[in-house]
Amino acid sequence: MAEIAFDNRRQNYRLFRKSEHPWQLSVNDALITKNIVDLSASGISFKAPASFNMEPGQTLTLNISLKPGESFECQGRIRWSRSDSNSSRTMKLFGVQFEKLPARIDAMIVQELYKEALKIRWSQPKNEESSSTLYLPPEIQRDWFPYFRQFLMVILIAAFFMAARIYERTHPEDSIEYKFNQGLAKKLGHF
Repeated sequence: MAEIAFDNRRQNYRLFRKSEHPWQLSVNDALITKNIVDLSASGISFKAPASFNMEPGQTLTLNISLKPGESFECQGRIRWSRSDSNSSRTMKLFGVQFEKLPARIDAMIVQELYKEALKIRWSQPKNEESSSTLYLPPEIQRDWFPYFRQFLMVILIAAFFMAARIYERTHPEDSIEYKFNQGLAKKLGHF
């Protein structure tokens, strides 16, 4: 659906709007077409003309359309506003925190965020420093691993038999041979 932001100070991942997204926003019945910057489960940021008289702390009625033909209305509070750029005095950026988001829409946004997070996670190479598993290049895995597995099996089997033999020597009373000899001695009357 969109790119996702991981460098987020508010600990909420955001979907960044792409040109192919049909997202639309109406703020207090004024249409702000294609000016949504990003969207998260907790809020939205958008561009609006600097002439819009909106201040941080103000409550807004938002009508948001994420899919054609589907829109929802919710309440939001402006948390921040700033100029779009130093040279531009015509547009301002606004950050709005949702106050009453319908559960169905919240679930849809969270689902899209998870999808994007998984796409990004699986497309990135593993970080060897943070990984607890050993990474070997494919040619080593392909050429050496079969031999290494066979060698490891031989070592483990040898270790098992060695441990059994040591146990047998240190605990002769538990061996089958010892029990057989004891039983035979009793039958022959040596005990």
